[in-house]
Amino acid sequence: MLLESSAPTSSRERFCRRPEDGNRLTVASGETFEELVKMLPEAAGDNTVNFNGFKEADMWDPFIPMDVKFLAAGSSPTPAPCCKLRYPGTTVLHQKDTWRNDRPHYEWEGGILHKLLDAKVPYIGALINVGGIVQDMTADEAERLDQGQTMDPNSSASQGILPWANGACQQRRHVSLCRKSTATSRVLMTMMGRRAGKEMRAVLDALAKETHGCPRGHVDRAKLNIDVEASVPQHVLSSRHEHNSKPVICYRSDTNLVYEQVLRRPWRAGFRTDLLDIIRFYLNDNVVLVVIALCSASAAYALFHRYRFLKASQGFPVPPGPPVKPVVGNIFAVPLATGAWKTFTQYKEQYGDLVYLHGLGTKVLVLNSIETINDLLEKRGNIYSHRPVFTVVGELMALGQSMPLLPYGKEWREHRKLAHRALSASAVKKYHIVQEDLAALLNKEFLEKPDDFFAHVRLTAGRIIMSITYGLPVSTADDKYITLAEETMDVIGKATVPGAFLCDMLPFLKVLPSWIPFQREAAKGKAMIESMVSTPYQHVKAEMAKGTAMPSLTQDLLNMDIEDMQNFEHRVKWTAGAMYGAGGETTYATVLTFIMAMALNTDKQKLAQSEIDQVVGTEQMPTIADLPKLPYVNAVIKETMRWHPVLPLSIGRRNARHDIYNGYFIPEGTIVMPNIWAVAFEPNAKYDPQKFIPERFLDPTQSVIEPSTWAFGFGRRVCPGKLLGENSVFILISTILASFDIFPPTDDTLTPEFGVNLVRSVDSIFLSYPMPFKCQIKPRSAAKAELVQRRAAQVTFDPNFLNHTITKAYSKDSVHVPSGAVDNAGLPVVVWFHGGGYDLGSASAYPVQDFVKESNFSVIAVNIQYRLGVFGFLSSQEVKHDGVLNAGLCKYPHLLSQSIIMIKISLICSGSELRSAIASFGGDPSKVTIWGSSAGAGSVLQHVVAHGGSTKPPLFRGVIMSSPYLPFQYHYNDRIPEMIYAEVLAQANCTDSNERLGCLRSADASLLSAANTAITLASFAGTYAFVPVVDETFIIERPTETLNRGLVNGNTLLVITNSHEGTIFVNDSILIPGNYSLVEYVTELFPLLDDNKIQYTVDLYSNTNFTTVPEQAAAIMGDCLITCPAYYSLEAFGKRGWKGEFAIPPGTHGLDLSYEFTTYSTPPAYNNSGFQRAFSQPFFSIAISLNPNVHLNSANITPEWNSWSRNHTEMLFNKTVAGVPDVRHFKTSPELLQRCQWWKSIAPVLAQ
Repeated sequence: MLLESSAPTSSRERFCRRPEDGNRLTVASGETFEELVKMLPEAAGDNTVNFNGFKEADMWDPFIPMDVKFLAAGSSPTPAPCCKLRYPGTTVLHQKDTWRNDRPHYEWEGGILHKLLDAKVPYIGALINVGGIVQDMTADEAERLDQGQTMDPNSSASQGILPWANGACQQRRHVSLCRKSTATSRVLMTMMGRRAGKEMRAVLDALAKETHGCPRGHVDRAKLNIDVEASVPQHVLSSRHEHNSKPVICYRSDTNLVYEQVLRRPWRAGFRTDLLDIIRFYLNDNVVLVVIALCSASAAYALFHRYRFLKASQGFPVPPGPPVKPVVGNIFAVPLATGAWKTFTQYKEQYGDLVYLHGLGTKVLVLNSIETINDLLEKRGNIYSHRPVFTVVGELMALGQSMPLLPYGKEWREHRKLAHRALSASAVKKYHIVQEDLAALLNKEFLEKPDDFFAHVRLTAGRIIMSITYGLPVSTADDKYITLAEETMDVIGKATVPGAFLCDMLPFLKVLPSWIPFQREAAKGKAMIESMVSTPYQHVKAEMAKGTAMPSLTQDLLNMDIEDMQNFEHRVKWTAGAMYGAGGETTYATVLTFIMAMALNTDKQKLAQSEIDQVVGTEQMPTIADLPKLPYVNAVIKETMRWHPVLPLSIGRRNARHDIYNGYFIPEGTIVMPNIWAVAFEPNAKYDPQKFIPERFLDPTQSVIEPSTWAFGFGRRVCPGKLLGENSVFILISTILASFDIFPPTDDTLTPEFGVNLVRSVDSIFLSYPMPFKCQIKPRSAAKAELVQRRAAQVTFDPNFLNHTITKAYSKDSVHVPSGAVDNAGLPVVVWFHGGGYDLGSASAYPVQDFVKESNFSVIAVNIQYRLGVFGFLSSQEVKHDGVLNAGLCKYPHLLSQSIIMIKISLICSGSELRSAIASFGGDPSKVTIWGSSAGAGSVLQHVVAHGGSTKPPLFRGVIMSSPYLPFQYHYNDRIPEMIYAEVLAQANCTDSNERLGCLRSADASLLSAANTAITLASFAGTYAFVPVVDETFIIERPTETLNRGLVNGNTLLVITNSHEGTIFVNDSILIPGNYSLVEYVTELFPLLDDNKIQYTVDLYSNTNFTTVPEQAAAIMGDCLITCPAYYSLEAFGKRGWKGEFAIPPGTHGLDLSYEFTTYSTPPAYNNSGFQRAFSQPFFSIAISLNPNVHLNSANITPEWNSWSRNHTEMLFNKTVAGVPDVRHFKTSPELLQRCQWWKSIAPVLAQ
């Protein structure tokens, strides 16, 4: 391009024509031409250049057959107009949307220059610096150039090029120029000649292809209100007529620029660059013959194809569709962007229920009504059950091995058989407890952090599918398994849209090199799919080999006895992978849509809640067994699925042969796509499809298609996980309705702004789900909030027992290893048992990874989840004979093998396995410390007395108990355990069974869980029904008997109690003055005590500092069940035992946990680092050295510990009124010891 200043010099006067002559670019600014030319190479270095105030630019390039004048389409924020500047070499600078320092900001846009650089055309450097010629060109040279003559190689203009080229080479700015710098001057002379050899032909060809007509991405705006005649110079208009050209008005869609592009005669005679001249320029006879042959072959193939089509169609037309263009047909009317189903629904209004698109060898038929879907995919399933041939996603990404894309045939049937076996109606029953428990945890998360409901729902959907498919937990909404599935499904969704890849239309392209963009994308997709399918599958296999795999669909399939194991495992892997990939996102999107619908339709929400309260009651949560009893709730769920289909466009089918349907011809190999969106929003005279109206599914006058008939696929390809998916959606939605009210974000009244801001559809390629929005989620009442907490506490498995923590990436299962530790490090190990009365709680609530950091990364921490309630502690003579007692304490075969789902192997009864496992992750089996709180400390106590205190070989050396809970521990066939067993049989409808325990094993897990809840709630406040028993094998006698003899497992004991342990266990009714007498309370709490013992107990606690019945009741509960068992244990350990008391007010049971874990869910009320260090570090001193006096931190303020046996000295952990840590010795109260002696004396009656 030739540039010049608006103030031309006299030496170039002949060349300095006015801008309207079309010969120069005029820059109306203070910048000189030389300065501008210098800026262009500099811009190549940082990719930006700021034109400091160019106010106007008329552009022209002698090597491009066009004249372009830019017009501002609107006012600009600065005086500088929006413009695009093309400079020598045809690389483009264009203005960005942003402005910097009140000046327009420009960026480089790769144009022909980059294309020619890639082709290594040698004269690019000359093009870049062609402006330099103008600066040194004399009038004579300009005249010679204007007449089409070559320049003198010895001229000053020619000689001025090489220095610039060499400089650019030295600065390594233009690689192609560096390679050809010595030829720059010669090439420039060639270009200025009349004929330029093959280099000239190449550049003219490229320039012609680039510049004729509107650029791609622009649209004809001929109707714009622009005066073309006034905008284009007159000589241009005349030359336009001479060349039979018309002005082309172009509009760039992504800016506000309108410009005009007019073909015209170039300014130099003889340098003609119109397209025909270029074609004539390099055509020869051989080329002509090749072109004629190719055209003839193409025409012959087209005629043959047309003949076959007419013969097969029997004269029937193809279905209607968008307008057809030559060669490409109308296939580009298939939208490849998001929300394709909406475009197809618009096509329905124009073309009907059948819309046909074709071109480039691809044929697509969109089905826009349930009638056409049923007729073709259901009734003609033998023809329409095949999948399209997806070359990229199916072959190159290897997803063709998965059941959804497998060809319809034998292998597909084998996969289908596996899926049906694993997901049959009877098989999915055992997963009900998993779905119900995870729904309970979701409600608890809503209660605690309602604003994060998007993340909570996403996490729960991932937990359900991972737990059921692989027996694997997920810890957060951004868990790697959830993220991997979402990202992979997004890749798959994009790749399965017809026409997404040209390679799907032209399969031979698959042999192209790996650096081709679609090949790179395919390789990336293949790696993601393989990781998604193989990673969890291999984990299950590894766990099965170790005998620690959790129950799951994958494990069930792999346990089958199959001869062809190699092919069978391949099928299992891909069948499970299909479940994993598709299962989570659909549940996630459906529940989010439900929440949006409830916020918009609170009246429908109230109706559903009323039905739940009437049918289920207000004191318990719905279960999956309630599904058929709640018709309106089911109508809400159906309307949610209809109002916003999660999968609006099903994966396409392919017909196996030609077909005639409703007078239309459907060619063989047509991709058939059911448009669910069009079906869901089918117009209805009575019920507006755009409105959320569940009643449409309950109206007997309406023949409404239930979403379940199309949400899970059609015909022979219907999703085998349909029942499992329906159960998940029902239990999540019904429990949310039972527990919470959902409102708009501001108040109970729906504001217009809230409705406007709700975007119902954030569309990916194949999924549709709500855009993030805000709303209020509040518990319906305080009682409902308590119910949510109580139900969550009953969860019988830990959904997060696989803790991959920050301590080390290598962490496995619930083991937390210090970063940098090697496998044979021989580190001490701390094993933690959570509390909850043997009936409630979860290991996930206790961040034991804190132990690793608190110990200065000197210990390995292990978190244990054990069987709870009826699943772990059901006892009777029948259980002893044909089952397992104390299943929550030992790793034994499952007591209720058909009902227990996701229950982590329990404690440490299997010594050899434990020792082997500890060594495998870098721990020292001889340095194990067991630690627990409440019932977790009770579990520790059970192991202390296991096997009469003589377990061989020893499994642990250190013992730490925080508030050890010792319940009434009866003999397994005593009257009370037998009564509880009979009640479980009755509630499970197994009383009259000939094989009662077998009946329980086959009972629905949700039924057993409900029985567990009912029996526990009926127990006296503060006590639990399902607790350890004397089984004569593991626990061979009452714990106090073993302790009295001084027989214990373990070398060292540290025990901590709280100053007011029993307060939280007292029934609320006791707290009301005058409502209970102490005699009544003691009588109900200890029904086996005779009157004399009851009266002695009353007198003992009436003659102390406890002045009210609530205080006396709390002291009795705390002493009998927690505090005194701590002293029994200390007496048994003798000099090897230490005792501490946590007394930070109010000093109630469990408050010490906030100081034992640095990241516990409840932060410490007394946040003092010195106190926390003093309180927590003795635990790790015990674990490391069996001595609490070995301070891990020199700043520890704790005085030296004394053994409790020495004058009954304890360590107090409290604070002063002024807030100063109060850590000191004190002696155990004699009154307390007297009370403990009483409880010990009557332990045989209490069954302790």
